[in-house]
This record gives sequence, structure tokens and C-alpha cells, in this order.
Amino acid sequence: MADNGRYSANDNLLAVALATGQSVRDAAVAVGISERTAYRRVADTDFQRMLRQLRGEMVDSAIGKLSSSMAAAAAILGELLKDNDANVRYKAAVKLLEIGFKADEHARLEAEVAELKAMVIKQTEGGPS
Repeated sequence: MADNGRYSANDNLLAVALATGQSVRDAAVAVGISERTAYRRVADTDFQRMLRQLRGEMVDSAIGKLSSSMAAAAAILGELLKDNDANVRYKAAVKLLEIGFKADEHARLEAEVAELKAMVIKQTEGGPS
């Protein structure tokens, strides 16, 4: 989990509950804290950062688990390109193109975000841009 040494065990449990999609109210009840306390935590910038990092870690973990299934799904789509039914071939081709374009767009956006982050870090450190 994210580095959150300044938070109590209840704060950490609240972050996990929120990261898994519970409402603030339900998360507060589950953790055993008041709803008001939960909302104070949610309003805290450092808590929000910890929550974003935790959600990111959860998404990364899920993506890792999906990777092998995605490769198998891509192989099936590739096989469908050889199907006797022209409609099946067409749908498989369209889906492969859609996925390919989305993957390319994602990779480009990821590179742009990394570049922007590097520029911001350089500027905040006082270096030339």
C-alpha cells in the first residue's frame, strides 16, 4: 500500500474501503468511524494522494492478472480472421483494429504524460525547461 505512516489503522482501512468503491458513508460504517471523520479524511490532500496511489496499485494488480487472458483473447480474435463466415472475419478485423488504435492512443498519451511530469519536476526543482 502507499506510504502512509502519518495515518492510523482506521485511516488505512477507510482508504481501502473507498478504493474498492464503497461510499464515504458505507466506508465509515465498515471501519467504525463517524461519517464526519471520514469526510474530513477525504478532504485531506495527503489522504487523497494516498487514496489515488492505492487505487492505482489496485488497477495495476488487476491489469497484471488480466494480461494472460488478454493475450489469449487476442489469439482467438486472430484465429477468427480465418473463419469461413465473412461476417465473423469482418467483426474480428474491426475489433482488432479498434483495440490496436486504442492501444496506440494509450501509449502515446502515457508518453505525453510522462514527458509533462518530467517538465513539471524540472521546473519545480528550478532547472531550465
